[in-house]
Amino acid sequence: MRGRAGGGSGFGAGGGVRSENVGLQAKDATPPLYVNGVDITQAPGNAVACGGGTAVYQNDVLTLTDAEITGVWSSAGINGAQLKQPLEIVLVGANSISNAVDDGILCGPSLTISGNGTLTIENNHEYARGIHVLQGAANIGANLILRNAANGKGWAIDLQGKAKSTIDGAKISVSGYQTAINLPFAPLDIVDSAIEIQKCTLGINGGDGAISFKNGRFAFSQAVGDDVRLGISCYSDLTIDNCTIEAASANFNAIYCEGKVRVEG
Repeated sequence: MRGRAGGGSGFGAGGGVRSENVGLQAKDATPPLYVNGVDITQAPGNAVACGGGTAVYQNDVLTLTDAEITGVWSSAGINGAQLKQPLEIVLVGANSISNAVDDGILCGPSLTISGNGTLTIENNHEYARGIHVLQGAANIGANLILRNAANGKGWAIDLQGKAKSTIDGAKISVSGYQTAINLPFAPLDIVDSAIEIQKCTLGINGGDGAISFKNGRFAFSQAVGDDVRLGISCYSDLTIDNCTIEAASANFNAIYCEGKVRVEG
């Protein structure tokens, strides 16, 4: 039961499908960033209307202000698979992504999500991903709600890179996926964050990298499906420092770790 499985059936190890239908671009062309079905790098003022809100892209920062993203490009609400530089998404107000067949957010390089607003991602597909980073790290410090109506399928946050990811100062609610956070290759630091996971088979599915919690709260409950049900699966070291962990499993370990476990605070 190696952690890279990612709970994925049909898509291979780690739930990672590396190839994407992203098309071809000229050598010196600006890499596209599709938002709500439109390449925002080519839009007037680098701005796209999103329902009653807007998306604006400047200096590698995508600012969502009360954006309602329902359009897709290659099955993703925000598609930055071809980007060469890291992408930062700043949330202002209440934002949402729905109707994304595969990915709510798809990013090739590193992804940062910040801001005082919120983002709700609604999936309804058994192999859907709320947030999918192909190569780089993810740095999340915002209020996120990720839900999949196809209960027990897909990945809420799927990180396929090898660089350390961080969840710092975030509030994340996940429900209805098979795996809440899948990272088969990279370490993960969770600091000063509140993460609540419901109706998922796996909470955090780690692989080669260490996982650490510092302060905050992590809660895993109401697992679904016939698979192994785990709150935290880690094949490297696990550190819990002054963090409340609430995890229950009906038929397996609430926490499974093959490395060293250190609990403080």
